[in-house]
Amino acid sequence: MGRRKEFLDNLFSFFLAQGFKKKGNTLTYDKGNTVTIVNFQKSAFADCCYLNFGIFYKNKTQNINAATLKIQDAHFFGRYEAILGVKGDGITFPETEDVSTFSQKIILNISGKIIPFLEELTSVTYLKTILPKNIPWEKIWLQNILGAELLQLVESN
Repeated sequence: MGRRKEFLDNLFSFFLAQGFKKKGNTLTYDKGNTVTIVNFQKSAFADCCYLNFGIFYKNKTQNINAATLKIQDAHFFGRYEAILGVKGDGITFPETEDVSTFSQKIILNISGKIIPFLEELTSVTYLKTILPKNIPWEKIWLQNILGAELLQLVESN
């Protein structure tokens, strides 16, 4: 098994154990009013991959199948490095480090820092403090919707 495949299998196992559903290289977790989306993207230019995270906010009148959502559908979008606040462009696989050990380091960052941040983005109270003008752009960005519209959508649910 290749290093990248072993790494992805380790991360997929982690997310599936958390209740995420997998379709291709995308995982989704339906929390009722929101869907958390995780996507693994192979770089076309380097030996690395991108770990993309997103939050999709449902309209209470929408009948959305979370499993069909793609990272491009998310209202908030961020990459692993940006959310953590570290420099870098993609996750590069170290040549000498054991894949299991490397995977565990990434999983610790995901479970200890990224998931709590994403959960905060599902809180109406928190969103009221950042929308529409105080979004932490260095970590995430808004797409497919304006900040004021998103706040209105979240408050209506």
